[in-house]
Amino acid sequence: MSRIDELAVRRRADRLEVALLAEGRLVELRIDAQSHQPGTVLIGRAENPAPDGSAVFVDIGAARSGFLRQLDMIGGPQDRPMPGDPLLVQVARAAADGKGARLSMKLALPGRYVVLRPQETGIVLSRRIVDDGVRGRLGAALGDLAAEAGLTLRTAAAEVDAGALREEALRLAQVWDGIRARALQARPPHILLAADDAAAEAVREHGHTLRRVAVEDLAQRRQFETLRDMHGDGFAIETLAGEPTSFDLHDIDAQIEQALASEVALPGGGSIAIQPTRAFTAIDVDSGPARHALEVNLEAADVVAQQLRLRNIGGAVLVDFITLRQAADRDRLLGRLALALAEDAAPTQVLGWTRLGLVELTRARRGPALAEALRGPAAP
Repeated sequence: MSRIDELAVRRRADRLEVALLAEGRLVELRIDAQSHQPGTVLIGRAENPAPDGSAVFVDIGAARSGFLRQLDMIGGPQDRPMPGDPLLVQVARAAADGKGARLSMKLALPGRYVVLRPQETGIVLSRRIVDDGVRGRLGAALGDLAAEAGLTLRTAAAEVDAGALREEALRLAQVWDGIRARALQARPPHILLAADDAAAEAVREHGHTLRRVAVEDLAQRRQFETLRDMHGDGFAIETLAGEPTSFDLHDIDAQIEQALASEVALPGGGSIAIQPTRAFTAIDVDSGPARHALEVNLEAADVVAQQLRLRNIGGAVLVDFITLRQAADRDRLLGRLALALAEDAAPTQVLGWTRLGLVELTRARRGPALAEALRGPAAP
């Protein structure tokens, strides 16, 4: 599995860009360009319901009203919000594609190892923690805290001791206490807790594997020093105020440009063509020079997984691999694709072969696609 070992940070006039790198290869580009990022907790004001009754629009102080789906509400039909009601909500997905932010009343406060779900109880463990002994140890260590609030344990929790997990869970509980106290004083719409920016989010998730962070100025350096000290990480921080810039280190702009191209070359020859549509994303594999079909497809599976994550493509995806005659080869290809997609933090699912011989998969939407994020927020 590729581990993120470097970050490069660049501040533009309208946004912050954080490049996540593994051995010099751009894995993700995270962009902050608006105030209501996913994870933001706020008091909103209920507006009118959607015409089909499946959601309620909420004034959150943004250019577009957010929308709260019925399945993201707490309580039964009798608790349905009425226009003017104050609502404690969290941004689940940022505004995109001309739609307002998607909201949820089911709050989740993330740490590096633990996610606190304050309106729930019990422990949920990452599906990637498969060792029964580890699962039992983690459950026993946090059982008493989980009786007070729900805890989701990330994959990284398996590598740390119980003391570190309890410390983080208690810190998140203090954050929740602060949110509740501010909510009693707030007049909606009002932000109670801003989401971590792209820099803080990247360190929270990958700080333990980082070797180096490249920044542009003293303010950014101080931010990363604070983040490093808070988590006890050991990465080096390099300030590049002139030439080369932080994004010059691995020619990141060229890698971004490639991520916006409709065609990507495969290492051994051939290519994949990526075509987004409104309903799904179509990917076509071209063998190029005469090569064994399975060899090309296995190589393409790795590149498809890389590009889905880098371009932040969500929703349904159909991949037209080169035709394989043997069932064993088709099974091997699906296994390779599933393994490559397992590196992605966004939930993905390989659904298998369609009757037309295409591979169907899904990737959870996590904010706007890269091309849209680079264009910046649309005008209201």
